[in-house]
Amino acid sequence: MAVARDAGPLVDLGGRDGYALAFLVTVGGNIPLNDALARPGDPAALRERFEDPRVAWNAARSALSTLATACLATGLTTRRRPTRPTPGTPGHSTASRVPLHTPGH
Repeated sequence: MAVARDAGPLVDLGGRDGYALAFLVTVGGNIPLNDALARPGDPAALRERFEDPRVAWNAARSALSTLATACLATGLTTRRRPTRPTPGTPGHSTASRVPLHTPGH
């Protein structure tokens, strides 16, 4: 999948919003179904009544979570990282490469 280098904010936004929507699906769809299933009743009748909506809400939540993960992974892999200066070029410091010396060794 080719993504432009300046698409970082868009994929970050897609990842964040995708996870937020997945959370809202959980709160608005899955939790009320769980609460309704906790009520006493015939298990076979409850399963018949709630299986289709549960599958639909789980599919929506899975799709949103997968999309969000893909967006965030794309953002991580396409983000430009600063490069380290090579030794001998202006701006390169060797101060951090001073050998440690222990007295008596």
